Amino acid sequence: MKEFKGTKGEWRVKYGNTDVYCDSDLLLLTAYQQNGYLKDINGVRVDCDEAIANAKLAAASKELLKAAIKALNDCCDLIGTEAGNSLEKAINKALN
Repeated sequence: MKEFKGTKGEWRVKYGNTDVYCDSDLLLLTAYQQNGYLKDINGVRVDCDEAIANAKLAAASKELLKAAIKALNDCCDLIGTEAGNSLEKAINKALN
């Protein structure tokens, strides 16, 4: 199986905002302020709670990927099952 080639280190959301950081480096901007409104990368207004939830999911994605790989490798009972196939598809989506 391929290996994750993204930024090493812990990804986190700083101070409950909408950005994902690794150490002090900005990795992902899920929303930005413009004219007093919060907007996504396409310039569409977004709800603050939604943008924060997106950032939290992005920050957790490396841990989720690692857990999915471990589950698929450690649980032989998953091979060929709907759950196993779903895990494998999600892993491949992240790594390919």
